[in-house]
Amino acid sequence: MTGVSSLLLSDEESQLFGLVSTNDGDALKGFIDENTPAVNINAIGKGGQTPLMFAVLSGKDNAVKVLLEAGADTTIGEQDGYTPMHGAGYQGRTAIVKLLVDHGLDPLDTHKDGFIGMHRACWGPDTRHTETVRAFLEAGVPPDYPSEIDHGGGKTCMAMTPNPHTKEILGKAMAAKDEL
Repeated sequence: MTGVSSLLLSDEESQLFGLVSTNDGDALKGFIDENTPAVNINAIGKGGQTPLMFAVLSGKDNAVKVLLEAGADTTIGEQDGYTPMHGAGYQGRTAIVKLLVDHGLDPLDTHKDGFIGMHRACWGPDTRHTETVRAFLEAGVPPDYPSEIDHGGGKTCMAMTPNPHTKEILGKAMAAKDEL
């Protein structure tokens, strides 16, 4: 951790971010249990990120699970307002999308820019992004869910994705939806 924001963290909060980066769920849980309430699990660190947002963006699924169980605030976004579901979509974090949905987060949560997490996953070129789109579909997001017209132009994932594998699963999901 560097920069001004890390200077504002307590020693315990700096240790918390360090443990999140290891993705060692047992060590993180033990640390939180031993240091609560002294440690703020919603402390804002580098990049305006909470430990939960840092864990989501860096793909630390064990840390995400522990932080959710410890009561981390899922509504605190990073410096640009992107919340965990958006970060998981953008980074192509399939397991984390599933954890967030299981924890009760809304996969249709819309950012002020008009996009949901699945739209962000559709922008990604990698297999992990395709699998993340699949996780959103399994969570009940309609394959033709449009972005908000005022901000995202009302486009669907199919119109936005450059990824042929993502196009394939979206096509199959659309065909299955049409059969109903």
